[in-house]
Amino acid sequence: MRGKVKCFSELPIAVAVRGGDLAFVRESDPAADRPVEPGEQAMGYAVRFVEGGAQVGFAIRFSSTAQASQSQEKLAGGESGYLGQDLYRGELVGMSRVNRDLYFDVAAGLPGIIGLLMLTIPM
Repeated sequence: MRGKVKCFSELPIAVAVRGGDLAFVRESDPAADRPVEPGEQAMGYAVRFVEGGAQVGFAIRFSSTAQASQSQEKLAGGESGYLGQDLYRGELVGMSRVNRDLYFDVAAGLPGIIGLLMLTIPM
């Protein structure tokens, strides 16, 4: 069976974002999805509502460790599309990377969460 079944990147991302009040996972399509980073294979997030807003835990799997590292640098520098979206105005509050998987937490208000959902969920 090994080598015969295509690996799908959404599974480890779904495991990473389980829990929370709501969650979303996608196989990333650079032509259709926003936001998206170069080399992104899958993205997911879990929203946890807290007093005064929400904490969003993102998990992104990349094609390579180098692409994950480049995206991490952009995120740390405030240049990532995941922070630059006017719809949800997220503020980075934490970040880590394990090989080709990037994990980060964003704080946002309730209007921002509605914007995030409008931005990422296909209609």
